[in-house]
Amino acid sequence: MRITTQMLNESARKAGLPINSNSLLNYVNGNSDNTLLSALNKSRTTDAVSKTKYEKLEKAADQLSKAASVFMATGEDSLFSKARESEDSQDIYNAVEDFVGKYNSTLSTLKNASGSLNDYYSQMLKSAVSDNKEALESIGITVAKDGSLSVDKDKMKGTDIDTLEKVLGNTTGITKKVAYVSGRVSDNAQTNQNSLSSQYSSTGSLYSSLASKYNLYG
Repeated sequence: MRITTQMLNESARKAGLPINSNSLLNYVNGNSDNTLLSALNKSRTTDAVSKTKYEKLEKAADQLSKAASVFMATGEDSLFSKARESEDSQDIYNAVEDFVGKYNSTLSTLKNASGSLNDYYSQMLKSAVSDNKEALESIGITVAKDGSLSVDKDKMKGTDIDTLEKVLGNTTGITKKVAYVSGRVSDNAQTNQNSLSSQYSSTGSLYSSLASKYNLYG
């Protein structure tokens, strides 16, 4: 079947690419800097980069959700109840450092992923800690201007278990809100990955189809 400029334009239209007015000969011989194949290649590269960012974001958000959920157990399974029973708070300190690290990582990854919804989630995470800034600082967790967290280990270890539970436990809502928001971040990242995968497959199929035709007729 003979490839026509009209056919190429129609393929470009379906792929959501600008329709090029160059002749079929230019397309086939690669004499244009704005060929359909070049546009497809650029689209594939952009999608691959975006997908990688969302994969990193999903992983970071899942880890944060898990780290925050550690503080939400109640009764005998509570991290704080176990510390009282063993008279050893080291597991709490370790959980706090893990939570802070995962929180900062997610915040940074959200910024790199960009997008209005990710910006919104970033603000929600920052609000979860800034709204409780004084309480967090009372146990050695400092909230910076950019929303990131840091831990004063000496101050935290000088804080009694009841106070740690009051600030971080299930009843306060800090870790609960962070766990909720990070779950939404993960869901959104997964949705974007699926969307990009679908677009990538569609573009890749179109690219392969056109490439084979060029090889046959060019």
